[in-house]
Amino acid sequence: MATCLSSKYNLPIKVCGSNSRGFYMQLYTGAGAPPELDVDNLPSDFMKISKNRNTINFSTADLLRLNDRAQEATKEIYVMTNVVVNELIKDLRSNIGCLYKLAECVSMLDMLHSFAKSCTLSSYVRPEFTDTLAVKQSRHPILDIISFNLVPNNIFASRESNFILITGPNMSGKTTYLKQVALLQIMAQVGSFVPAVYASFRVTSQIFSRVGSDDDISSNSSTFMLEMRELSYVLQNVSSNCLVIVDELGRGTSNEEGFGICHAVCEHLLTTKTRLHVCNVTD
Repeated sequence: MATCLSSKYNLPIKVCGSNSRGFYMQLYTGAGAPPELDVDNLPSDFMKISKNRNTINFSTADLLRLNDRAQEATKEIYVMTNVVVNELIKDLRSNIGCLYKLAECVSMLDMLHSFAKSCTLSSYVRPEFTDTLAVKQSRHPILDIISFNLVPNNIFASRESNFILITGPNMSGKTTYLKQVALLQIMAQVGSFVPAVYASFRVTSQIFSRVGSDDDISSNSSTFMLEMRELSYVLQNVSSNCLVIVDELGRGTSNEEGFGICHAVCEHLLTTKTRLHVCNVTD
């Protein structure tokens, strides 16, 4: 159709298409185009003409009919596809339990493969489980892969020394260290080797974290409100067999009030005998 119209009117016509308009024809009016090419000079059988910066888009009666047929065919395809998919779902529904078991087996195999691979790394060790958290030259499991100049850190917490206060300037790695403690605890308890020279963990029943400084517009909650809400949950559920990490508590309010809140919370958590890692900023 475009070739016939191009030959008939001696115009450089090409076919284009879009989701909203379907197929249409286009003329280029930019540099190098015939000077007499304009909207007012187009043949009378060109319809739905629209001009853009360097192009003129239009259609014809035959092309509009073809577009209608294409849309009807597309709707029929959707209906037929829906029927086929519903039949497939009906057949699979009776065996859906097997698919769930297959997904569980594949995920378990993937996890065991990851554990086996970590065992072959010389920089990973098998953790021990005692009543003390002691990790020598520990490394963040993700940074250990992507960073070449990683500085290892020691981790220690016991029943007698269960409160760890981390201080330092901004960008010194305090938050990363806190996350590293929690990640290594999780890796050890799920059965994985950990990136360290030596690792001893105490089995924990829960890990609580208060990390981040984001607000929540959807619930009309400021940063300070989210801090207090999350902290309230920690205080209501913490026990002596938990690991708690807190990053810059009270940063959502003034320095004086934030320090008072942090001091009071730490005092209360110390009475629970939980393992507490708190991060603070010093300039």
